[in-house]
Amino acid sequence: MLTIVIPVKNEQENILDCLNSIGKDFAEKIIVLDSNSEDKTAIIAKNWGAVLINFNWDGKFPKKRNWYLLNHAEGDDWILFLDADERLTNNVKIEIKSCIKNTELTGFWIPYTINIDKKVLKYGYPLNKLSLIKNGYGLYEMINEESWSSLDMEVHEHPILKGKLGKIKNKIEHLVNINTPNWKAKHLAYAKWEAKRLYEINKNGDFNDFTFKQKIKYRLIKFPFIGLFYFWGSILFYLGLLDGINGIKYAFVKSQYFNSIRKEYNKIRI
Repeated sequence: MLTIVIPVKNEQENILDCLNSIGKDFAEKIIVLDSNSEDKTAIIAKNWGAVLINFNWDGKFPKKRNWYLLNHAEGDDWILFLDADERLTNNVKIEIKSCIKNTELTGFWIPYTINIDKKVLKYGYPLNKLSLIKNGYGLYEMINEESWSSLDMEVHEHPILKGKLGKIKNKIEHLVNINTPNWKAKHLAYAKWEAKRLYEINKNGDFNDFTFKQKIKYRLIKFPFIGLFYFWGSILFYLGLLDGINGIKYAFVKSQYFNSIRKEYNKIRI
């Protein structure tokens, strides 16, 4: 049994297209996991036919995805966590259905496209997420952040799963609108969260459960030229320049994101 869980808050611009990309004959359950949206997100989801579950965070563990896994996942075999700005293609749906049949694997990394202004970036740093997991084999990273985080959902934590992992070849589409105030505000909040996490990591010296990519990221963020390192790495080493102006724009805003993390980190250290 496949369940798709879409964590949302104020996603009325995205939720309908996200649900339509899933369709009604792909997953046995489609859950929209809301955080008291103030717009029409919940109404759209219910009218479409999704199951609506509301999440009220009390400021403590668990956050949103772990809360679902601990309290509402009974009967689910496989769970795909999908964001509202992500879209399933026919090819990725076929592959997911095939991969979760009779497998001993407990999770799958999935690659994502970056879509800017309705154009898919073919180059730049690749995006992969461990978003398809077998129920009962683990939870997202648990971070003691009760005193400093206002984000009710896991940000860049990965699931820590028992067993072997696989990888889906086809990509989920990730729509990026870098020009909206919502995108900028969201990523500033993410940057502050990552800065505080980096501070806690350095204080405790605990890198044990991190992926290789996470270990590299959190070690490089402390360096003064992390933004330039990301930008030139993306457009030259990963050939983002071949995506034209969109590739350059995306590499630039991501480099600014890493600069923001370092700036916030330095504030905390003082």
